[in-house]
Formats: sequence, C-alpha cells, structure tokens
Amino acid sequence: MNKKFFVIGCGSAGQRYMSILNTIYPQSEVIGVRREISTPLPCSPFFENIRHNNFISLGDLSLADHDYAIIANPNIYHSTTYAYIRDQSSTCRILIEKPVCTTAEDCERMSELEDPNSFVSFQYRYHPFLLWLRMNIQLLASVECFTANIEHMDNVKTWHPWEDFSQSYSVHQSLGGGCTHTLCHAQDVIHHLFPGSSLIVSQNGNSLKQIYPCDDWFSALYLHQSNPIRLFTSYVSQQPCFALSFVTERFSFRLDMLTPSFSYEGALPCKPPSLSNSIPQSPDDFRRHLFTSLLLDFMSTTPSTTLPRATSVARDFHSYC
Repeated sequence: MNKKFFVIGCGSAGQRYMSILNTIYPQSEVIGVRREISTPLPCSPFFENIRHNNFISLGDLSLADHDYAIIANPNIYHSTTYAYIRDQSSTCRILIEKPVCTTAEDCERMSELEDPNSFVSFQYRYHPFLLWLRMNIQLLASVECFTANIEHMDNVKTWHPWEDFSQSYSVHQSLGGGCTHTLCHAQDVIHHLFPGSSLIVSQNGNSLKQIYPCDDWFSALYLHQSNPIRLFTSYVSQQPCFALSFVTERFSFRLDMLTPSFSYEGALPCKPPSLSNSIPQSPDDFRRHLFTSLLLDFMSTTPSTTLPRATSVARDFHSYC
C-alpha cells in the first residue's frame, strides 16, 4: 500500500516537507492542506517540486488510521489542528512543527494525553554534533562540576529571502510567533541532553519594537544537579550561530552547529566528533539533510528516541508559555 501524507499548512515550512517527501517517497501521495484553497501559494524555492501535488482545503481533510499528517501551519494553530486530526483518527501518525503549543492551557491538555503516535519536529537533534553529545553526555557530565552555555543567534530577516519577513507569522505574537516560541531549538537541546534540569529564571523582551511585533530575544538559567546552564536566543544577530560551550576544571569545548566547528582544550574523556563527510557543505543541503533524517525516523516502523514525543515536549515547554 502506498503511503499517504497530508501536510497541513503550505507556506515555506510545509512546502519544504512536501518537497522532501516527494523525493524520498516518489510513489506516495503527498497532499497539501490549506485553510484557503483559492489563495495563491507562496513561491518558495521548494515550489517547483510541489506544484504538481494535490491541494485540498482543511474542511475537506479526511484521515484514515494508516495515514500520516504533518502540521506546519502558523504556531498558534498547532494544538487545535492536532485536536482536529485526532478527532478523525486516534492512531494515524502525526508530526508537529515546533512549537507544539503556544499557551500553558494547550501544553497542560496535551501533556495529559497518552499518544505514542505524535511527534515534534526538532531537526537539530539529527545534527552530528548533537548525536555525538547525546551519546557522550553522561561521560562528559560525570565530572564534579561544569557550566554550560547555549546560544542560538539568528537574523529572522534572512530566513526566507523570497518573501517579506514582516508578513511571516514568526514575527507576529498574535500568530504564536516570537523568539521564545519559534527559535526554541536551544530549549529543546537542554531538555534532550540534560533531562530533569530545573528552570530557575527566564525572561524575554523586544529590543526593536518598531520592527518586530513580538519578543526578539529570550534568556534563561537552569540547574542540572547544581550545575548552571545558561541559554540565550535572539532574532536580531548579524552573526548567526547555534553554539554550546561546556567548561570543567579538566577540559572545555565549544561547538557551533551552523558553522560547523568544534574546538577543545584539555583532555576530553571521549573522542571528538568527526567533521568528515557527515555534514554537507551547502547550508541549504545541510538543512535538507537534517529534515530528511527526521522524516525517515518519523516514517520508520519504530521511531527512535531521538524523535521527541509530543506529550513529553508539551510537559517540558509548559514553563515557556
């Protein structure tokens, strides 16, 4: 039986999913689901690979238990779209673009569910550096004390150069946008690598109110077994990075997943990550590599623990809503 995919939301994120699915599952049916079927599709770089796909309205969506759904509409609609799908099928597999929820109420509701077939799209979990960290974190963190810093700095204006960034839901608080919700890979790294960490304090703000009608930075302090972990994310950096620094008395290292680069001092208790052929040179090819790895895991018979479960993410992210 050929697979059938429904991608809800056909902006740049939805078109990326459709394009990759067309490539890795060419015999399957990939259907775009749109709120307004009559409005023109945004013309992203993925458009040429999806223009022959079928498109339907959200009201015409009908799911069977063996189908697959990917939720990629504006952030504020993620949890209601999830509920809409679950009303049609209790077992179809669902992938939700991050963030899974944008309100505390939605997080509470989803975290109470038992749903082993719903997952969240945090593609950086498939980065070779994060895979290395996940494999070695117990050894790295077994020292008496450490400090860690995570920075995710980006410039939201450059994300989609083919469209006006000011029209994107990612910069509109009313659509669930903002740095805290949209640039939330850093928070996921903490929950993924340091489970059980306590959030001590967090804050966000808007440094450029006239440009971004949303928060454009977020900072937080966590404790993991008395070890401090600091986090900072920003929408307005001119020097993008997604970096983790880890410091102990015996060794220290810094890695950047965007460059990519890795440097260390002292005696690492494990072999450093390889930068050989595992990372494509082109940033666009690399992003496609990460999303492809995530989708292949999502489609596997038994998805790995790298792919986060939606109910677990809802519990972890309740504090940010």
